[in-house]
Amino acid sequence: MRTKGRFARLGFGLLAISAGLALAYMLAVTLGDALLRGMVWALVLVPRAFIWLVLALQEGADGWAIAGRVAANVADALATTQLAASVIALELVGAAALYVLQRLIRDEVRTRQSEERQK
Repeated sequence: MRTKGRFARLGFGLLAISAGLALAYMLAVTLGDALLRGMVWALVLVPRAFIWLVLALQEGADGWAIAGRVAANVADALATTQLAASVIALELVGAAALYVLQRLIRDEVRTRQSEERQK
């Protein structure tokens, strides 16, 4: 009976490690691809934005007109479903991280208080 339990735990451990490695590989490939695309996108758009800004200032556009144009373009970019889903996913990951951090800090405070009471 003990051997079956050990083999079951060993099998579960190997399965968990394999699944973790596969997930890490997929995340590295996916995030690496997204990171490279984002860097290329930024390298293309930043010079274009700078040139547009210089031309707008030469034509006499005031700061509010430039800010309005930038805000309209950002709103148009956020209106795409893929980007909106990405932003929502990042917000959910951030909320989950804040929740876990709050739980860890609360547990640490409780541990410190109990240690102080024992002294």
